[in-house]
Amino acid sequence: MAEMVIDEVNQIVRATHLDSAMLTVDDVKRFNADLARLVSIAAARFGRVRVLADTHRLPILPPDVSQLFDPPDRVMRAAGDRYALVVASNLAKLAARRVLGSDDRVGLFLSSEAAELWLLDDAISPEAAEAAARKA
Repeated sequence: MAEMVIDEVNQIVRATHLDSAMLTVDDVKRFNADLARLVSIAAARFGRVRVLADTHRLPILPPDVSQLFDPPDRVMRAAGDRYALVVASNLAKLAARRVLGSDDRVGLFLSSEAAELWLLDDAISPEAAEAAARKA
């Protein structure tokens, strides 16, 4: 189950998977639809899209389920949009990078703190955000 909210203060769409339950095809379809709806609202309000998707609690999903998630570029419409994905491990980070490619607007993180730093500061790299979050 995912909780999705628009953080009005930081202008971020936050999508957080709350538990480690295995997702179904219907769960992923619902996630995609809910995220698209909130991203449209946020884009209209803020003029840009910033998404923080925290998936670190999710188990490894079967390919037929994981491939149903909309890719970040489906919700990012402008050059300045960003999508931060929080995963549970470096192995998950490598796997996600392989699937997502090398889009600079997509950041992969091991903590939501690092992801948020990157979303809020256009001048910081994902690596620098991770290092700053570890020091904090």
